[in-house]
Amino acid sequence: MQKHPKAWANELSNYINRAHFERGKGVSKRTSRENSDDDHRVHGKKTRKNYSADIRQFANFLHEKGVTDVLKIKPAHSEEFLRTQIEKRLSASTLNSKKQAIVKLQNAVAHEKGRKKVTMIDDEKTAEMLKAAQKIRHADPRHADRKKGAIITQNEATTIEKTLASSRSPNAKAAAGIEKMQTLTGARVSEAFSIKAGDVNVEGNAIKFKESKGGKTRVIHVDDETAQLFADLKRGKKDNTPLFTFRDHNGQIVAKDEAARSYHRLIKNARNQAGLGRESGAQITSHSFRKVYANELAQKLREAPLERVIQGARMLSNNPSFKKKLNDMTGGRITASNRWKAEQMIVSHTLGHNRRDVLAFYLSDRSH
Repeated sequence: MQKHPKAWANELSNYINRAHFERGKGVSKRTSRENSDDDHRVHGKKTRKNYSADIRQFANFLHEKGVTDVLKIKPAHSEEFLRTQIEKRLSASTLNSKKQAIVKLQNAVAHEKGRKKVTMIDDEKTAEMLKAAQKIRHADPRHADRKKGAIITQNEATTIEKTLASSRSPNAKAAAGIEKMQTLTGARVSEAFSIKAGDVNVEGNAIKFKESKGGKTRVIHVDDETAQLFADLKRGKKDNTPLFTFRDHNGQIVAKDEAARSYHRLIKNARNQAGLGRESGAQITSHSFRKVYANELAQKLREAPLERVIQGARMLSNNPSFKKKLNDMTGGRITASNRWKAEQMIVSHTLGHNRRDVLAFYLSDRSH
């Protein structure tokens, strides 16, 4: 008897929910993040939630194919499922996330069933398939503009900021502050609502984003003007006080998720009020302000002396992954002919990524 679709989806997603994964590995023997001596390596709750959602989608696909036995999932099923996702013209990162979710499911099932190996996906074959799909998407000049919001100018961002500030919402000031923070630091919305007064080092011109995407902590170095803005924001606040909070109409502070949703609604209203809404294609979203920051930083690096680029790369080289990738690309020496690779790696790392390919979604000009 075939299982009910919802029950089948719950069964598969629970494998993900019960497993405790380390990034890039199978199933960790640890069962608690609190007991971990290496917390920065463990997937955060949001990542596991995303994997679980991808697996539920995979489960629905399998159910339509008549597969409701976890040990009867074959690589052909995974390949066909990913092809349906490619046809939706999803981004390479989204497709790769769905692929990785199946890999995580495969490893979790093997662990729980006590089997040395369970094969649900041909990792090499699907990797080539997704790589080919990525090349097709990158050939489209509108590719970067579609991913998580339009690429906009600094002037357009300033217009949105002023429109947000003049809103009648009780959160107008906070929303305008977050938007400006995003354009000055490339902060994600989740980071903006998580940053506290103690994370701002005014004297050192440094802003720390803790427990960011993937559970990472990153530090952004800012200029004197931006440091002063943060000094004003933290003035009078205790170290554990958030820089930004949203309140409901009764004056009560709302949870971060609800605050983020309210912020996105305010941006939508502001762009339309400012006449910056678009009839088709990508719209201005919170991610557009990260793109403003990325393009401003990329331009500054292009115009900077070579020594300044080398200095910037050296400052980030305490990150082993960044250092290795940069050395692989430049042969361990940044020169006038390969500096563009270092520049793009600096921009990517500062945004909280560590890959040059993601800049296809951020930069209006990737030439060198």
